[in-house]
Amino acid sequence: MSLRKKRFAHVAVFWLLGIFLFILVIQLEIPCWIKSLTHLDCPSCGTVRMMGYLKQGNFLSAFSQNQFMFFALPITAIFTIIASCRYVKTGKILQRKAEQLFLLTLIVIGILFAVLRNLV
Repeated sequence: MSLRKKRFAHVAVFWLLGIFLFILVIQLEIPCWIKSLTHLDCPSCGTVRMMGYLKQGNFLSAFSQNQFMFFALPITAIFTIIASCRYVKTGKILQRKAEQLFLLTLIVIGILFAVLRNLV
């Protein structure tokens, strides 16, 4: 088996496992352990409800559940697809400086979102 085919197999297993876990979390409606421990909303609190509204096609209600994740999830999926393709082609996952800066900015926005949503 060629190296590229092995890397493709690794990426396929990663994606299948990720999709399975994502569906499992949504179906089981697993509670947030951060909220359970601290009684504060984390950046992803409300995501399961948001996904439920998205399944129904109710975008306004989905957005009201978690504004940050409404935009962060598709952006993260795009970056993960790009990283997966890069890994299959080159064996490297490292992003370009602009991608790293963008992802770092997304993390900072997520932290700020968590802080602000608990202050308001």
